[in-house]
Amino acid sequence: MRFWILILCVFYFNNSRAQSVSDCNGAVQLCGDLYTETFATSSTGLVYEPTGACNNGLEVSSLWYTFTVVETGTMGFVLSPSNFNDDYDWGLFNVTQNGCSGILNGTSPEVSCNSYGLFTNSGPTGISTANGGSGNTNGPGDLNGPPFNGDLNVTAGETYALVVMNWSNGLGGYTVDFSNSSASLYDDIAPTVLNVSSDCTAPGILVEFSENLVTSSIQAGDFILTGPNGNVTINSVSPVNPNSPGNSTITLIPAVGVLPAGSYTLTFPDLAGFVNDPCGNTVTGSFDFSISPSSVSINAGQDVVICPGETTVLEATGSFTTLVWINGPTTAQYEVGAAGNYQVTAELNGCFTSDVVSVSVQSIPNWSLGNDTTVCSVPAYSVESSVPVLWENTIISNTYLIQSTGMIHAVYTYMGCDILDSVYISVSAQPTIDLGNDTILCPNEILTISTPTPYSWNGLTISNSYTVTEPQELIASFSDGVCNTSDTLLIAYVEPLSIPILDEYTYCFGDTITLSAISNGVQNIVWFDGADSPTHIFYETGVYEVTTSNSCETISKFWSMEFVDCDNYVFVPNSFTPNGDGINDYWFPSFNNASSFEVAVFSRWGDLIFETKSEKPWVGNTNNGDYFCSDGVYAYSVKVKFNNGSAQELTGHVVLLR
Repeated sequence: MRFWILILCVFYFNNSRAQSVSDCNGAVQLCGDLYTETFATSSTGLVYEPTGACNNGLEVSSLWYTFTVVETGTMGFVLSPSNFNDDYDWGLFNVTQNGCSGILNGTSPEVSCNSYGLFTNSGPTGISTANGGSGNTNGPGDLNGPPFNGDLNVTAGETYALVVMNWSNGLGGYTVDFSNSSASLYDDIAPTVLNVSSDCTAPGILVEFSENLVTSSIQAGDFILTGPNGNVTINSVSPVNPNSPGNSTITLIPAVGVLPAGSYTLTFPDLAGFVNDPCGNTVTGSFDFSISPSSVSINAGQDVVICPGETTVLEATGSFTTLVWINGPTTAQYEVGAAGNYQVTAELNGCFTSDVVSVSVQSIPNWSLGNDTTVCSVPAYSVESSVPVLWENTIISNTYLIQSTGMIHAVYTYMGCDILDSVYISVSAQPTIDLGNDTILCPNEILTISTPTPYSWNGLTISNSYTVTEPQELIASFSDGVCNTSDTLLIAYVEPLSIPILDEYTYCFGDTITLSAISNGVQNIVWFDGADSPTHIFYETGVYEVTTSNSCETISKFWSMEFVDCDNYVFVPNSFTPNGDGINDYWFPSFNNASSFEVAVFSRWGDLIFETKSEKPWVGNTNNGDYFCSDGVYAYSVKVKFNNGSAQELTGHVVLLR
């Protein structure tokens, strides 16, 4: 293979955001077998990029190179430090399909990597089977060698990116020698013109080349343009990407502005020699092209809002020969169902124009009829909606009354969009409980209620029966998990019969007394004389009877009634004969209706000879019977309190005769 030395130039440009040779996108183009770097870099560029597994992906003091294989064969290189103690590591990537960006996301694969090195005398490294190289990854450090990898098979058309890192940060530089490769690794093919077209958006023509040119060296005088009216002066040359060190497309701005329609020839004079690729291959010859009148136009239509789940048909109109929607069809109509900006590009006579239409999906608030559910037929159940909707019965409201089991459908219309939902409602029949009519029980009667299904009784017990022993409001309830039902039974007890009459009564002569035999629960009354009225009149002494009854029992009552003299009076005898003949042998006042009394007898000299508060009479003795009094006149004092609360005091004389 050819062996020659070429010191490459790195193309820099004034843009603070441009990537440098320390980034893959600013890589040095390899144009020969030998490259010499006088001063090693200490930068990692603007983009921190992976550098291979053997380097743990770390990027340190890096410089990138790129080359495209011209002839298939084996590829190898020897990287020799100017200072034998400097340590250089490197990684090689195949960027044919996905370029430099593929290194970042792993789609441009690593094909060889070596980070082997010593603390001193690191020496050369690279790809060289002849120098003992083996494998495709070695390192890191002195833990895993050797310093060279095995030769790499490469194919014409493949593009590679090589990163060299100055791990020891020495400033001595290095050389990279590819001369042991059997493949041809550098470009020796001159660029050619692929196409020339008018710039339909501005004056000028676009010239497309087969590869990147060194645009910094291109001058307007490097081109000769002739047309229907003779030579056309080129005022200026502009690269399409002015911030890039190389461009495959440039714009020529003619002095006449927009070129008229007709046939043209673009020629590259030999004397210029500045239209060349990074390896110095120069464009020569000429290229014929024509410019047609252009009135291309395209209108993608008005922005549109669609409902969720719906589609709309976009339709482009205008003046064009062909059109294409980005990521879409080449027809005027384009059915879409997703939100986004849809761009259509039209072409007429080699000129292109584009238009964009925006499709947005209407934002719909959350709405639903809820979950399927089972409800009870009693009370009537309604499906509720938070907003008015159109129900299946064609009525618009917030509620829908459920008549029977089934699927209920509704449509909510919001901003012209219909939202459909449905809910299945299962209606469970309401069970019934019938405890019968309210009832009244006899005293001490026990009632047992039996049911075919266990009920909850007064919320306390659950069973198939309930025993009643006292008055109450009995509530039986039942739930099957969906329906709840209950019934109430009022249970009263007949009170035991009683007759509200005392055992005896005492009244005054002439009184008329009415007694009543009425009490709770009495249904029948029969008096001693056969009368059946609730009351009876009494006016004379006697023993009487009344009988009362109801459906539960019969009872009778006997009592006595006495009618007496009720006047208040005191009678004091004026003499008595205590001689033992049984006639008028003692003296004592007579009282009627007295509640208490005091009786005292005095001698003519005022001595107390007898007193009593009981009904003990005076029999003519004195000092409690110590001796009998002689005949004579004695004084007495009688003090009485009557039942009605009145009082009376009487004094007088009594004659004692034996």
